[in-house]
Amino acid sequence: MAIEAVNLEFGYKEENIISKCSFTIDKGRICCILGPNGSGKTTILKLLNGTLKPRKGLVLLDGHSIEQLSKKEIARLMAFVPQEHNGVFPYTVLEMVVMGRNPYLSVFGRPQKEDYLIAEEALEMLGISYLRDQCYMEISGGERQMVFLARAIAQEAAYFIMDEPTSHLDFYNQHGIMNVLRRIVEERGCCVIIAMHDPNLTMAFSDEVLMIKQGQLLQEGLAREVMTAGNLGDLYDMNLKIASLEGEKKVVFA
Repeated sequence: MAIEAVNLEFGYKEENIISKCSFTIDKGRICCILGPNGSGKTTILKLLNGTLKPRKGLVLLDGHSIEQLSKKEIARLMAFVPQEHNGVFPYTVLEMVVMGRNPYLSVFGRPQKEDYLIAEEALEMLGISYLRDQCYMEISGGERQMVFLARAIAQEAAYFIMDEPTSHLDFYNQHGIMNVLRRIVEERGCCVIIAMHDPNLTMAFSDEVLMIKQGQLLQEGLAREVMTAGNLGDLYDMNLKIASLEGEKKVVFA
């Protein structure tokens, strides 16, 4: 059971943004996509969740082409956490999280008591139950990011596609979210794919890493094998070093 990208190509007009990109990520894994700004990380995420259609190639979800699945089928299998979301209507935080239950409702169905309980459990898992009744549009950007993750957890999807989920968070909450994701992967056996900027968070929490540069897959594999000073230096065009700390912990620095 895995998500597969097979020779993906995508672009606008004659310009290719993603070129011949292939990889497989099994369930029970956290995979981080690393790359400079404009390298194509967000585009790959949108191809994986079906928001964009590839010019060539295909995405397979548990062996099925994503183009052959309905939007509801995709929503039951896959949750997407965007980098930014400002909202339009003054929903409460709990109402926003309950929206994660929509794939399980009929066309005119309304969330039931069980759906609200699942949403409240997701808020509690992230330690943000205190936001329950606040207006989503009035909380901070970091808090909104946590709410969107709670909504994805309530969705009970097998695959989490996340675009820089730690970008608006402080040091404490960055590690808090990544620890929650690790717990979800271990308890539910799901797959988490994250576009990430921070190589140190990637080093600490990922099982696998995809390195993307100028729309091409530079390196792919287990984090402990791929996250080398040489590979990271090639990715960012920098002279980088990796130092070993206590135990197996490592840190990247320039």
